[in-house]
Amino acid sequence: MIKKIKPDKYHYIALSGWLAKIITVVFSLINARMLLDIIGVEGFALYSIIFSLAGWLSLLNLAIPPSIQNTISKYKVADKDLQELFQTILFLVIMIILLGLPFLILLSNIVYNTLLINYQYLIDKNYLLIMLFFLLLLGLSEIFNKILFALHKGYLPNIYPAFISIFSFFILYILQYREIHNINIVLTLFFAPYVVIFIISYIQSIGLVKPKFNKAIFNIVFKLMKKFFIFALLAAFVLKVDYVIMSMVLKANEITIYNINMRVFNLILFMYGTILAALWPVSSELFHRKNYNAIKLNIKKNILLGVFISIFMGTIVLLFKDKIFLLISGRESLTISLTTGFLTLIYIIIRIWTDSFATILQSINELGILIYVLPLQSIISIIFQYFFGCYFGINGIILGIILSFILTVSWILPLKLLNILGGR
Repeated sequence: MIKKIKPDKYHYIALSGWLAKIITVVFSLINARMLLDIIGVEGFALYSIIFSLAGWLSLLNLAIPPSIQNTISKYKVADKDLQELFQTILFLVIMIILLGLPFLILLSNIVYNTLLINYQYLIDKNYLLIMLFFLLLLGLSEIFNKILFALHKGYLPNIYPAFISIFSFFILYILQYREIHNINIVLTLFFAPYVVIFIISYIQSIGLVKPKFNKAIFNIVFKLMKKFFIFALLAAFVLKVDYVIMSMVLKANEITIYNINMRVFNLILFMYGTILAALWPVSSELFHRKNYNAIKLNIKKNILLGVFISIFMGTIVLLFKDKIFLLISGRESLTISLTTGFLTLIYIIIRIWTDSFATILQSINELGILIYVLPLQSIISIIFQYFFGCYFGINGIILGIILSFILTVSWILPLKLLNILGGR
């Protein structure tokens, strides 16, 4: 008799994420086409650079999201009350916003005179400051999202990106209908849905609690925050420097092509990311219960699933790339070569392999190896992206990122995790 395979609980959360991600990506691609029509190629390149700063501004959440998620998992295993924990987190969020405002003023001036030096004629500094504030709120929303995942309510944050994409679509539709092409207004309104998501995620996660600082609870969370923040900072130098480097070595149309290319292929990472996000609290609880074999089994199943999805969807993109990119951009010049497509698919598969082990390590608070190896990876990534980017354009940027993974974390992290689980 054949035994039925019973999906794990986190797979249902991941399934809700997949459905939401499909909606998100579809509207995201439609929005890309509309943005190109409204603000042009140079305007879209400007948007790409500004939005890339979201990854850096997310550092201002001080790595509270993974820290609070792991803390909640530990509290749940010990059957502790979460109310005072939520009050302390809300207090920290408010303080980050208040202290972050003067920092954003300084940052907007630096960004305007460095990364955007070739686009200053398109954007006003005051509008840039507003956009950066909206991106700050996006990063802080991740705190509330991780709380929801820890409470096994991951289906809620899974649908937020879909809401943002749909909301943004209607904003662009109205702007296009009213023939408004002012880049300052267009991009500011395009980023506005992040404010709405910040409020919604706050209400659905911790609710209308009273902010209150609890030193004992803060110390518990802070011990994890230190490790996770160092990891997040180092990871940013690996994964978030591509647009910084491209702003120096690539033209506007190349930046636009890179952005569209990643939008298309990142659907695979988005779908796999929903599995990892749902798996995180499950792995944390399994580790605290010393069920190490279950963790190993989850890793194997998920990597096989991720690689299958990558090859299947990647093949479709490569076969129909010209039609897909023409449909998205409306311009025959904004398409990718087969080489770019293959390199991107290789990058996606490497990310699936590496992210799987990195996620489990973070879920069990084993960040030491990540903190040690990421500085080396970031140096390799920056040097290779700049060097190859100067000579090979988009392909060089992707190749530089791939090599930084292959030479470091892609083999170091699996060895570390298997050593931890195998030795227990």
